[in-house]
Amino acid sequence: MMRFILLLFLIFSFECKKNLIPESEKKPIGEFFFYNDEVAVFEKPELSPILKKFIKFDSVKILETKIKDIKNPQLMFYKVYFGEQFGYVPIISEIQKNMFAFLYATTNTKAKIKASSLRIRETPDLDGKVIAAIPKGEIVEILWEGQLFEKIDLKYDTWMKIKTKDGKVGFSYAGYMTKNLNEQENYFSTNAGPIQGYVELKSNPTLLSDKGSELKTDDPSPCGYTILATVPKIGEIVPVKEISSLNKEKFYLIEGVDNDYRCYGGYRGWISEKDVLYVEDIYKYTSEKYGSKFDKKFLEVINENYNGKLNVKTLLIEDFQYRVKEKYKFYKVNYNKIFYLKNGQYFIAGNYINIDEVVDIDKDGNEEIVKKEGSCGCDCGFAWILVWNGNELKEIYNKYPKNLDTIIELEFKDKLVIENIKEFERSKSYHPDSVPKVTTNHYEIKNFELVLTKRRPK
Repeated sequence: MMRFILLLFLIFSFECKKNLIPESEKKPIGEFFFYNDEVAVFEKPELSPILKKFIKFDSVKILETKIKDIKNPQLMFYKVYFGEQFGYVPIISEIQKNMFAFLYATTNTKAKIKASSLRIRETPDLDGKVIAAIPKGEIVEILWEGQLFEKIDLKYDTWMKIKTKDGKVGFSYAGYMTKNLNEQENYFSTNAGPIQGYVELKSNPTLLSDKGSELKTDDPSPCGYTILATVPKIGEIVPVKEISSLNKEKFYLIEGVDNDYRCYGGYRGWISEKDVLYVEDIYKYTSEKYGSKFDKKFLEVINENYNGKLNVKTLLIEDFQYRVKEKYKFYKVNYNKIFYLKNGQYFIAGNYINIDEVVDIDKDGNEEIVKKEGSCGCDCGFAWILVWNGNELKEIYNKYPKNLDTIIELEFKDKLVIENIKEFERSKSYHPDSVPKVTTNHYEIKNFELVLTKRRPK
């Protein structure tokens, strides 16, 4: 009996010490500013199980950054600690504005104000209460440096926690400061202006940052930091929205993200006019050069549905195996839209989704398009059902939960019934051994709508 009690005590002690962090390892490099409730911290660098959920204005310390997911190296985490425990927070939570990570400044801790008058706020956002205004040229001390970049007034930078010479402490946008106290204001942001058009790359580019230096991996992109592998190559055509100059030479701003990196990075930089061909009307330019292999009527319809900005050079048209009562010809275009040919004319059918199943649920002769699975990342668990109404694909069900812990399952058991739309939601006091909440509803498709029914399948 004593041995059994001792064994239970040892197991309990082990579980209590799980995820505890020795005092000697508590060397924080930064901390979070939480924007929202229900921000999850996980036991391991992967999206389960949840260790704890934090609410707005909670605080945790950062121990490490850019830790790769155990199973998916494209996902990354911050290692954090709170109280006597440590855990992992996905960087995607920061991208989704659930929090703002700041690292303690260690070098170049001084900055000079470039704006005529820069506001210092209680929180790192434009809605934060203004504490004071700092005049141009004043030197401030940098306490924290933000890790999330955002665009404000044609500038792309982060927020910093600073301390003024008279002791005021708060947050200011870094786009109006410079760490180089002797910096001359001759880089792109000072004279950038809007432009609508495209550039075709004539050579593999050397992109420059806002400050005129060669783009590096720690420079900001529209979604996290720069990933040089995402920079476009020779021959590619990309949109531009700003034009500037440096030493009497024109430069265009190009930017983009790569979905393969789950919005952890991309590119944003300035490219010289010497390396590109500027194109104002991308459809006219690319259809004249590359459109001969396509049906001209089809191109016109596709371009109309791409708001007149179709790039024919990269256009991909595939047959789409989809059956309806009427014998139409269907096409998938650029992986994201479905068109069909009827009586010699082309029409848009709807947007394409990553299909799990094409099945005639209600046995009316028209197939339904179903997406009924999800993968953890930006969201976990989502489902769509699209029905053909004779002219287009109509969305009758779209469940795209914000909760990372929600799972949805669709099952078809009867002629008109969709059974088992299940939502598994872990509560705030979630424990790995707890039983998830399950709800089951039954639906019928009536008049191209999804109707809740009490009738259960036989």
